[in-house]
Amino acid sequence: MTRYLALPRRLAGRPFRASTSGLSRSRLRASDLAAPHRDVRVSAALADDLLMRCVALSTVLPEGAYFSHRTAALLWGLPIADSDVDDLHVTVPTPVRAPRIRGVTGHQSRSIERMRMPPGVWVTTPGRTICDVAPGLDRVQLVTVIDHLLRTRTVADLTSAIAAHPHPQAARLRSALAEARPGVDSPRETALRLAIVDAGFPEPVVNGYIQSGEGFIVAKADLSYPGYRVALEYEGDHHRTDRRQWFRDIARYRELESLGWVALRVTAADLIPSPRVILEQLALHLRRRGCPLPRLRLPPA
Repeated sequence: MTRYLALPRRLAGRPFRASTSGLSRSRLRASDLAAPHRDVRVSAALADDLLMRCVALSTVLPEGAYFSHRTAALLWGLPIADSDVDDLHVTVPTPVRAPRIRGVTGHQSRSIERMRMPPGVWVTTPGRTICDVAPGLDRVQLVTVIDHLLRTRTVADLTSAIAAHPHPQAARLRSALAEARPGVDSPRETALRLAIVDAGFPEPVVNGYIQSGEGFIVAKADLSYPGYRVALEYEGDHHRTDRRQWFRDIARYRELESLGWVALRVTAADLIPSPRVILEQLALHLRRRGCPLPRLRLPPA
């Protein structure tokens, strides 16, 4: 087993700049160190995730640089697709030249809208981030991202952020914000809600509480029509694979049935490639319970 000279305490456990580390060339080439970027070294034992890649890159970025666009969205945990081959997006204030580094897409901006995220990474604010990623997202994806942000931000916060940043996507952003709702738990719930509304149904209540006759809370329905006692529950795969969750689901659905509720259980297969079948079932149950539905615009099967 190869033994290496221990790193100085000031370099251990974090990325560092090779050229100013004081280490010899042979030590910098040792296999216990990874080189995620030119002139950057980090212990090969540390997690090779997005945050660590950003921390490593920060050691060689110019003063005032910060992560933006898709990179910022992923750092904030927004529900957009990730890819190991994605470049890191970095923005610098004008007139600093955008970085030209392999694996990095550089941007310039006159306005600086950034926050410091542990462990010391600078990133665009959530409001600015949605403005930057909007061109690459379709309507459902954009509403999904804003739904996610409304867990920790208010509509007023995001409205102000969009208004403060002149953007060619401003109209789309305002429209998506008008369709977004606080309290949504997952991207699939957003997709289901939008499919329901697009088909012409009245908008369902998001994460509404269902009470027993004695006033006890029995369940929190993902989407529901309390006046007609119809609920829709989106079930991710953990509802199938988690034994305890499965038992809880069965008990909850029994309770709902005893209170006269119909609960439609929805999975990914009900939404892809088309939600038509689940929408037909929803229409059937609502009409049976006296809901005066308009002429629906169901998608093709």
